[in-house]
Amino acid sequence: MLALAGSAVAGPPELAPGMAAGPARPGDACRIEYRVQWEGAPDEWLVMPPELPEPGWAERGRVVLRAVSEGGEQTVTVEVTFTPIEEGDFEWPAVAIPVAAPPESGRLLDAEPALWLDADAVSVSVRPGPPAAWLAGAAAVLLAAAVAAAWVLVRRKRSGQAQAEAPPPYERARMRLHEARRRRLDGDWYGFYLELEGAMQELAPAGGGLTERFARRAQEAGYGGVRPLDDEMDGAMRDAERALTDWRRGSGAVEKEQKA
Repeated sequence: MLALAGSAVAGPPELAPGMAAGPARPGDACRIEYRVQWEGAPDEWLVMPPELPEPGWAERGRVVLRAVSEGGEQTVTVEVTFTPIEEGDFEWPAVAIPVAAPPESGRLLDAEPALWLDADAVSVSVRPGPPAAWLAGAAAVLLAAAVAAAWVLVRRKRSGQAQAEAPPPYERARMRLHEARRRRLDGDWYGFYLELEGAMQELAPAGGGLTERFARRAQEAGYGGVRPLDDEMDGAMRDAERALTDWRRGSGAVEKEQKA
C-alpha cells in the first residue's frame, strides 16, 4: 500500500513527532499518528508504509496512509493501530518511514526509498478499564434514564404535546461537557479540549471565542505536546459551564471572544 505525497523545490518532506491518541486499555485498539509534511506538488514523493515493530506488550498493528493536499501544502498521515495486551507505561519503538521518488515506470511497486524519516519512540500509557462497580452504577443510571424517557414519551402522547424541557443543542452540549470531564480523568488532554470545543459549537454562535480558544488548546495538547495546567483546565471547564448556563437563559452573554 502506497500513498501519494509531495515535496517540491521547497525541500524534502519533514516528519512531525508521533502522537498517541490518549491513554489505552488492554484489549482496546490504540492509535499513533505520524505526519509527513512538505510544500510543493502532491506527485513528487511517495510515502511508503513503515516496517512495524513487535513489542512484547502489544499485538502487532496495521498501517493506514491518508494524503491531504491543501494548496501547495501536502500532508500524509501515517496511522499505526495496535492492541495493548498488558497494563503499564510503555514506549512504542522508533520507526523509520520510507519516502520514495515516483518510479520512471509509473508502477508504484517499482518504487525504491530515496530517504528514511526517523520517528522517535512514543510513550503509551495502558490503564485498566473502569471497575465493575462503576460499570454497574453506569448501567443503573442508563436504565433509570431509559425509564424516565419512556415515561415522558407516554405523557407527551397522552397530552398531545411534545414540549422538550431543554432545547436539543443544550442537551448535546451538556453531554459533551460530561465527556470532557471523563477525558480529563483519563489523562486525555487532547480529547478534553476537543469535547469542550464541540460543546461550544453546539451553542453557536454564542460559543464565540471559546470555540476558537478550545480548538487552539486541543491542537497544542495533541500535536504540540503541551500538557495543560490543572488550573487552566479548571478555568476552561468553568467558562464552558458558564456559556452553557447563559445560552439556556437566552442571555447571549458569551458572544464576545474570550482570550486565553
